[in-house]
Amino acid sequence: MPTINCTRCGSGVEVEELSGDYSTFVCKACQEEINQPAYKAEMADLLANDDRTESEDRRILYLKAKISE
Repeated sequence: MPTINCTRCGSGVEVEELSGDYSTFVCKACQEEINQPAYKAEMADLLANDDRTESEDRRILYLKAKISE
């Protein structure tokens, strides 16, 4: 199986076949690290709203889980 490497950490990920440009590939772990500031900002916005919907409360729980990983 071919392997592509993360441009950030260098870890390899095996893929079934190569069909495209992987010059900017970022692995899942690095992408989650990159997303942390956005998760925190979204959660702060949601928590500032006193009239949250049930959906927004579920989103807050999801964001808390993502931030704590």
